[in-house]
Amino acid sequence: MKMLNFEEEKNSQIINKALKLIRTFHGCSQTDLAEALAVSNSFISEIESGKKNVTLEFLKRFSEHFKIPMSSIILFSEHMEDSGAVRNLRFLASKKIIKLFEWIHEI
Repeated sequence: MKMLNFEEEKNSQIINKALKLIRTFHGCSQTDLAEALAVSNSFISEIESGKKNVTLEFLKRFSEHFKIPMSSIILFSEHMEDSGAVRNLRFLASKKIIKLFEWIHEI
């Protein structure tokens, strides 16, 4: 098993939080998501809490389920932890992301 360095671990925890935010934004329970992705409920819980790392396969299935490109999920997660001068830009971008999610949800 590969050990993550501090930066990799921090990035992993950020994407885990992003996945939870996306799931809850769509009003999807952990149980419903687990059934849709054919994984256990505890697996979803461990992913969201950061106890498990996100694999590309899981991210692909997650993105297909919510009809969100993987690249958008990664971009969203990258901007969750920015601070300082980027905060205002993040606020403006978050409005756009929410509108994008609403648009995707309508499709």
